[in-house]
Amino acid sequence: MATTSNTEITTFNEIFERNKDYISTHLQFKNHTQEQQSTCNIILELATLERVKEITHIVNRAYLKEGYIFEEFERKRTNEEEITEIVENQTKSMEGIICLIDNSSKQLMGSVFVSILMEENVKKLYFGMLAKVEGLNCKFEREGRVFTFAQMVINEIVVDLAKLLGCKYVSCKVFNCATQLINMYKTKCHLKHVGEEPFETDEVLRIPVVFLKLEKLVE
Repeated sequence: MATTSNTEITTFNEIFERNKDYISTHLQFKNHTQEQQSTCNIILELATLERVKEITHIVNRAYLKEGYIFEEFERKRTNEEEITEIVENQTKSMEGIICLIDNSSKQLMGSVFVSILMEENVKKLYFGMLAKVEGLNCKFEREGRVFTFAQMVINEIVVDLAKLLGCKYVSCKVFNCATQLINMYKTKCHLKHVGEEPFETDEVLRIPVVFLKLEKLVE
């Protein structure tokens, strides 16, 4: 496992620049589909401005199920302005968007937002806006273990990155009404419910919601 001392890191971009050899070669998966099994060498890259439109699209598509919460049923989870701001700030902040790239085709397979947080002097890696491209319904094998896309990203990529950064937990926030997603996070990704947080918004809601805070100890 590559390591980076806390005093050395000043921006999220530096994490990748200092560990790009490890990050680029560490993840090798076998791609399982109903028709065939193929080796898929996945590399991780920081999001670029050229990928903003594509990332925005897959994130909004992934969060379509949240629409019933809001009066504006076709409400978007994010927009190109927000994604652009995150991408531009990767060189001066401790957050960014990781893209999963098929090393053969160089095509985007999915993305996840991550942010390094300090809560009560505990270092955590927060993840959100997890999304995959449309039609990616395969499973992934690594060292004899088979994963769904979400399991692969959370249990392998996010946890590995948290270890790399010396984070004690990985964490996320989910609407309390997203029962299927919460159950998947708890049973398949081993996240635990650790509290609730108000959802503060100016948007008109169809139903009252709060965030459930989920965490996983990095071991």
